[in-house]
Amino acid sequence: MVIIGRRKDAIEKVALELNITGMMADQSHLGDIEKLTSDILAQFRKMDLLLINTEITKSAPIESISQQVFDEIKDVNFNGAYFTLGRFIAIQNEGASVIFLSSTSATISPPMASVYASSKAAFITGVIFFIYGRQSL
Repeated sequence: MVIIGRRKDAIEKVALELNITGMMADQSHLGDIEKLTSDILAQFRKMDLLLINTEITKSAPIESISQQVFDEIKDVNFNGAYFTLGRFIAIQNEGASVIFLSSTSATISPPMASVYASSKAAFITGVIFFIYGRQSL
């Protein structure tokens, strides 16, 4: 089992507690995802299960959200999840499973979380197209 995250201290703590491998990656960067894919392939060869739960949130009313905050949330919550799925398909064993964790905010948006909700809704839409576009992993 491998746990992946952006915060070194949190990854090391969880990996130690669970006696598993911890790896660092910022999934808002495609280069990190591609390196992670290569590292996992080299160390473990193939995967049986991929759980995607990339997310960050920052609250602000839609009238005042900056493009920088918008892009940061989108880059992690949508791009990170989307490209993780796309790159990890190649290293999945036959019959492997993918679990997508999202949020009810994708359909029920709190007023101060419109960007978070939009990023989660975009990812869910992408997953639906992925599922209907493929027979199996």
